[in-house]
Amino acid sequence: MTARALSRVKLLALFAVFAVPLGIAAVVYMDPGKYDPGTTNRGDLIEPVRPMETALLLQANGDGLQRDFFMRRWTLLFWNGAQCDLYCEASLFKIRQARLILGRHAARVKTVYLSAPGAGAGGGLSRLQKFHPALQLVRLDRGAAVMSGLAAGRIYVVDPLGNLMMSYPRDAATRDIVTDMKWLLKVSKIG
Repeated sequence: MTARALSRVKLLALFAVFAVPLGIAAVVYMDPGKYDPGTTNRGDLIEPVRPMETALLLQANGDGLQRDFFMRRWTLLFWNGAQCDLYCEASLFKIRQARLILGRHAARVKTVYLSAPGAGAGGGLSRLQKFHPALQLVRLDRGAAVMSGLAAGRIYVVDPLGNLMMSYPRDAATRDIVTDMKWLLKVSKIG
């Protein structure tokens, strides 16, 4: 091969190194349906995110919540519309274990049990508090629609800005919750 032919091959190779990625990027940009990288989260994203209205929530003792109750920390929230049955207790155990597995980041996450008005009355709440000392008990005020359209019996993630952003079914594995929470805590500088 002559020197002139060799220099042309080098020029074409250099051109290909830069042009091929641009061509691929143009194809993906023009028709994004051809390339779908998928998602890595294990839970179901809530789109659009829904702000938690703390004015419509009450503590277990009947006092209203502070306006910034869901601010500054990530929250694992279990929303239960009825009495706390075995599925409820299993979900509370999952969120407690997920928080503990986070180790040094556990302080950045709180756990909350949200019940419907009148649910969990009697000794049930004190029993929950006994087994889950870090669990904060909250209930909806009568007529509150903050959780309307969202399935009861699911575990929800509330971001440090007070928005519902992800949920898990009641049969979700604890490792799925931990995987997502570790990722969120890693990439988040708030909370």
